[in-house]
Amino acid sequence: MKLSELRADSFTLARDGDFTSLGLLGQRKKVKLTLVEGKREIAALEQDADVSCVVTDKGTSGSVPSRFGLCVADSPRAAFISIHNWLATDTEFYGRKTSCSVSRKARIHPTAVIASECVEIRDNCEIGPRAIVLERSILEEGVTVGPGSVVGSVTGDLFGDGISAGQAEPTGWVRIAKMVDIHGNCTLNCPVFGGETSIGEYTKFDNLVSVGQGACIGKRCLLVASCVLGDDVVIGDDVWVGPNATIARGVVVGNKAYVTLGSVVMDNVEPGKKVTGNFAIDHDKFLASLRRIR
Repeated sequence: MKLSELRADSFTLARDGDFTSLGLLGQRKKVKLTLVEGKREIAALEQDADVSCVVTDKGTSGSVPSRFGLCVADSPRAAFISIHNWLATDTEFYGRKTSCSVSRKARIHPTAVIASECVEIRDNCEIGPRAIVLERSILEEGVTVGPGSVVGSVTGDLFGDGISAGQAEPTGWVRIAKMVDIHGNCTLNCPVFGGETSIGEYTKFDNLVSVGQGACIGKRCLLVASCVLGDDVVIGDDVWVGPNATIARGVVVGNKAYVTLGSVVMDNVEPGKKVTGNFAIDHDKFLASLRRIR
């Protein structure tokens, strides 16, 4: 789509350009229209190879390189949300809505809540008491959703600064592969700007696990109680994430990595590595450092 095809009631078109997705700086979305809030974000813009078009304010617009399509607005964040909502409600940019499809072989507790559209629940799934499956959720064969868990929730801190995104329409999906086991009071957030939050087959969630929008979790992982995965986190196969561990937005954790209890992971973790601490470092280095202190 071209910027010139958008409804321009919230911005002025300064330079036309093509885009196929919307996303924030750093999100892994190709040919995207993104939001730049101030000159402090120009360096991040130039490092993000996925960006093709920008929404920003007049004062920052002169610093945006000419290779980017450009929209200028008094309130760039409000304009960005307005563009997204128009695409979501008045076009098929994010795809069409579908009806609800629940297999007769699925077991749904009477107190569970299932959205009336854009939900697919396949054979042998089990949805527990007071669990909620919201729009744009796909549960493949044999998925278990425990009591009080929510699939398809929307984050309240979309821009990562504690300021509400307002009425941004969720347009992404949550896709849970076969035989995933989700225990009680977990939350799996739906991406707002299209794309998927995906969980690989045979992965298990303990109680109170929180998964940010756009996260991608591999096969046969174990996420232990009260761990938190930020937006757009990527977890490989066979990864163990310990209780109360936190993995920051956009971090990539390689296959067979091990994140110990209470760790705060701010940097990518290589395959097979074991990390510990706040902020997390190689486990053996952490223990050696601890011995020196003692």
